Amino acid sequence: SLHRESLLHLAVRWDLPKLFHFLLCLPGGIKALELPNEEGATPLHLALHGGHSTLVDYIT
Repeated sequence: SLHRESLLHLAVRWDLPKLFHFLLCLPGGIKALELPNEEGATPLHLALHGGHSTLVDYIT
């Protein structure tokens, strides 16, 4: 995948809050929030950097 990113990373990059929420509800979804991509960015880092406030609200 792009920069070894999880589906959560991609949902953030593409600003897909419904998909993001769905993925969080799956087994291991919350734990996947801690996974960095190859650049060291977690989904939260990408959401903050991209200005995706809806996604940041889901995470925090």
